[in-house]
Amino acid sequence: MGVDSVAIVLSKTGQGANALEGMTMAYTISDFRRDIRQPYAWPGGYPMFFLMSDGEALSFAAAKSQRRNVLEALACPYGDNGGWRVVGVGVNWENADLTCAHTGKAIESAYA
Repeated sequence: MGVDSVAIVLSKTGQGANALEGMTMAYTISDFRRDIRQPYAWPGGYPMFFLMSDGEALSFAAAKSQRRNVLEALACPYGDNGGWRVVGVGVNWENADLTCAHTGKAIESAYA
């Protein structure tokens, strides 16, 4: 299953109107630079990975070694990104078979 959307839709959380309601936020270069520093979620220390625009998983080690490709893809999100555009970061909770699309190495899981 591929990723069809890059956006996170913000919703109204209370009775009053939220100024951000209905807007979308794309994963940015600043997000990548912040996230690449922390391969484990805090609190908890759970192992994380990057989710790519083509639905593949990318390990932190691969993201660091290929950061130029990732940053170029994020700088021009609507062009040909060669599969290097990051759309998010997540925790690998229980998938013992999750592998990095670039290296083929297993991505550590929290509970499996």
